[in-house]
Amino acid sequence: MNYSPKHTDNAMRVLYGANFFFSIVLLMLGEGIWRTIGVSVGMVLLVIATYLFIRYELTTFTYILNAKQHDFDFFVDKITGKRGSYVCYYPISSAVYLGSGKGLKKQLRKKYKNIVFYNYMHNRFGINKSIIVFQHAKGEFDGIIFECNDAYKEYLKNAILLTEKYKNR
Repeated sequence: MNYSPKHTDNAMRVLYGANFFFSIVLLMLGEGIWRTIGVSVGMVLLVIATYLFIRYELTTFTYILNAKQHDFDFFVDKITGKRGSYVCYYPISSAVYLGSGKGLKKQLRKKYKNIVFYNYMHNRFGINKSIIVFQHAKGEFDGIIFECNDAYKEYLKNAILLTEKYKNR
């Protein structure tokens, strides 16, 4: 099952649009030392606006869950422009937690000491933020931050339960 959320984050669009607008204004104003400062700040704002535009508007993430014989494979496919690549792969049998909510990263940092978070969300200020935690053989943990709807989250929960039942045989 695949899931690709839509780009609906208007706050991010306003943020990179405002950065772009103010960078253009600063590049055109001033004389002497003020012009140098304006050009410097304008260039920084232009770089920030370009980064935000590419990261949150031109980049698309697809969350892929493929069934295998007694397990499931979880992939995240990152597509920027016409180029796509898998940025992470985990077997669902190594998942130790799936949840969502505010303040979850802080709780997970306390529970899993060696955890590293990876953010694969389209919408920075999205409301459908979920975290799935995978365990490595070394005792380290990876937290994948992604956004999904209720149907995909339920499918993930069922896949985790099926692999746990098979492991406990």
